[in-house]
Order: sequence, then C-alpha cells, then structure tokens
Amino acid sequence: MADQVNLRQWIIDAIKPALPATWKLVSYNRDFDTLDTVAVTLAIDSIERTPAAPQSHRDISYVMQVIDPRLEPEKANAYLDDEIMATLDALDKVPNLAWKDAKRGLANGGSNLGFEITLTFTYQKEA
Repeated sequence: MADQVNLRQWIIDAIKPALPATWKLVSYNRDFDTLDTVAVTLAIDSIERTPAAPQSHRDISYVMQVIDPRLEPEKANAYLDDEIMATLDALDKVPNLAWKDAKRGLANGGSNLGFEITLTFTYQKEA
C-alpha cells in the first residue's frame, strides 16, 4: 500500500526494476519525435474509493504505455509479443501493485505499435 503523497514517484520506483534495462522510462505521457529504444510512459487513469475499506483508502490506477520504436509491424509485433509477457511476469512480483490488463494498440500519435497496461495500487491518505 502506498502511503506517500507523491503517487507518481511511488509507481516509478515500484515498476522501474520490473522493466527491461534497455527500456526508457519517461515519468509522464507524451509523444516522441524519434525513438531509438522502447519507451514507457505513465498517466494517471482513475482514483476510486477502496471497497470495504476506511474512507482514507483509495485505489489508484495508472496507464503504463509501452511504445516500440520499430516502424515495421512484423518486427515490432515479434519483439512485443515476447517482451510484454516477460514484463507482466516481472510486474507480478512488485509488492502492493497489480496489473489489470494489457491491450495492444497504436501509440505515439499512431506511428508506433505498443501496449497499454493498467496498473493499480491502494493509497492511504495520512490521518
């Protein structure tokens, strides 16, 4: 459970060890003019009260977007198919963090293939 005020920094610190070392983690959502490696961006998706918990608890969801730099669909698909599974397996081991789904789609203004992975954790506001 995250109890820090800086939610973005908490999730960055939580997921960074689970990502392949060659991937570039960017702490916000953006488009790129050029990519030379896989980029990962984060955007907050939703904040909801945690069911059956005190009012001080909230479930926070972020969307982690994985953007592949390869412009040839067959190369990007081949790479992403393997690496996304390995990344999801690594995310399973991150304490207090759950991934809900991973959806393939276009990223970076529609010019690159990628995945959007929904990550959720519980935050407890200070009393």
